[in-house]
Amino acid sequence: MKNNYKFTVLLPVYKNVSFFLFFRAFNSIIKQTLKADEVIVLIDGPVNKEIKDFLRIQKKIKIFNSKTNIGLGRILKIGVNISSYNIIARADADDYSLPNRFEDQINFLKKNPEIDILSSNVEEVFKDIIYGIRKLPTRHNLIVKMMKFRNPINHSSVIFRKKVIIKCGNYLDLKYFEDYFLWVRALRFGAKFSNINKTLVKMTVNDNFYIRRKGLFYYLYYLRFLNKIFKTRFINVYEFIILGLVKLVIVFLPKILFKNFYRFFLRTH
Repeated sequence: MKNNYKFTVLLPVYKNVSFFLFFRAFNSIIKQTLKADEVIVLIDGPVNKEIKDFLRIQKKIKIFNSKTNIGLGRILKIGVNISSYNIIARADADDYSLPNRFEDQINFLKKNPEIDILSSNVEEVFKDIIYGIRKLPTRHNLIVKMMKFRNPINHSSVIFRKKVIIKCGNYLDLKYFEDYFLWVRALRFGAKFSNINKTLVKMTVNDNFYIRRKGLFYYLYYLRFLNKIFKTRFINVYEFIILGLVKLVIVFLPKILFKNFYRFFLRTH
């Protein structure tokens, strides 16, 4: 019988990732209880020399090397296109997967063949201290309800069916919101979503994590994202205005208030 559950892992890496974090992320992928059938490291422009030297001696992995930094959306689009299998798991170079991540996710997909896009809870950690848990609804209808207001899928722990992602146009270049916009488009093409109610990935959180999510430039990118989903009629003009105003207040909060808002209002403990 043909194995329809062989899968590819996409691991993008760019210049701001340290060797230590990449090494930890990479090891967490190759030391899974269920091994990936294909691992593709996507090098997005110049990276740490230690990372390049490390990758040169690795066996049984594929490498796609972009000489210039083309951004997460574009590099992931390439990764999806060159992957060999219909099931694709994504990993971040500065986070790490728990050993049973792929086993749990593949087993879930086997038991629930109608699910196209699946993620899990994610623990946000700094120096092994848990800052919070990004816990998400598990049922498709609740995920759809959440999607209008917040991203209902944890990108660092997502696994999906390639044919659905290709059908809705694949990743696009939309800084900070590449994944969120992809889920909106996938939903409109009939994709079914779920989340596993357990932590399968630990995400590294530091000051840069918060800085990237506030300020004028982030807000302008958010407005660009809102405009995109408004044009698809996923949100109406009133929702556009309300979401824009709420985000405006949040992204210009003083740093300490912004961090506390994230930790105590958007996360569980």
